[in-house]
Amino acid sequence: MTETIHPLRVFLCHSSGDKLAVIELYKRLVEDGIDAWLDKEKLIPGQDWQVEISKAVKNSDIILVCLSSQSVTKEGFVQKEIKFALDVADEKPEGIIFIIPVRLENCDVPERISKLHWVDLFSDDGYERLLKALQIRAKGIGTTIKSKSVRLSKRVLVASEHTSNELVINYPEVVRPINLGFEGAISWGLPNGWFNSAGHVDGVSTHYEINVIERPDNGVGSCVIFQNLSATKDEFGSLMQRCPAKFLAGKVIKFEGELKTKNVEQWAGLWLRADGIDEPTLYFDNMHKHRLRGTNSWKKYVIDAPLPKETAWLNYGIVLSGKGTIWADNLRLLVWEDNEWQEV
Repeated sequence: MTETIHPLRVFLCHSSGDKLAVIELYKRLVEDGIDAWLDKEKLIPGQDWQVEISKAVKNSDIILVCLSSQSVTKEGFVQKEIKFALDVADEKPEGIIFIIPVRLENCDVPERISKLHWVDLFSDDGYERLLKALQIRAKGIGTTIKSKSVRLSKRVLVASEHTSNELVINYPEVVRPINLGFEGAISWGLPNGWFNSAGHVDGVSTHYEINVIERPDNGVGSCVIFQNLSATKDEFGSLMQRCPAKFLAGKVIKFEGELKTKNVEQWAGLWLRADGIDEPTLYFDNMHKHRLRGTNSWKKYVIDAPLPKETAWLNYGIVLSGKGTIWADNLRLLVWEDNEWQEV
């Protein structure tokens, strides 16, 4: 009887504090046809979660150990998962890729798995490198991965009417600004088009909560709430979009939005950054002259930006440093053209 070939089964080992970043990874893996196992998605109410997780590890073709500065110092079940995965790995033939340490941010790798080559998911080519390893393992069990991400990086090109130069769009980048009022679709609790800045902002923490809610204070429609009530004073988070902007190079734009804060211990605000093709941070503004602290009612804030002629990418969003909560709504990107402000 011929054995049925199954999709590559991947178990995501992670700390609860890294849930948002791991959900993003899970989503990409599933989109690429991989049978990813994440407790939030696979566990059914009433199941013995320790038994089910142990069973999932044993049945997996590969284990991704997701690491952050928080998870590597935290005691708990994730450390047991790593130990159990190593025990299962000992039963595998030598040379098989079975455990891959995946760094979600710049952090130490636990000594017990430090001999294994890890991948930095926050680097520009992090996911592509991870996918190559998964494809090798898939081939070893007689299956393949038909990656949408790889096809996307090869095929989705943007050429504006103002320039013949093309830019490659890779997830989570967007072709143009979208869902700036947070009224669009919600996927895995995140507003469509937005992400937690991992891989595009140095030192950013992925431990900030992101949710779309009804706008409070008798407001209309939806808004986004971004918070971390236990962050350190040196920790910061960001919610952002990134899109091609060659057609805006050399022009004046403004990024505006309505913000509300509560108990912000460090600071919060809007931010905007222009990158070149090979040179990051041609222009940067994070409201450093009028940062928000403490508790503030809804108010519109604006960043005016003369973009350098070398501008190729635009990055924009909200930032929260330290503990606190920030709400955002009705964000807009405008360009000064034909003697008036026009929507980008």
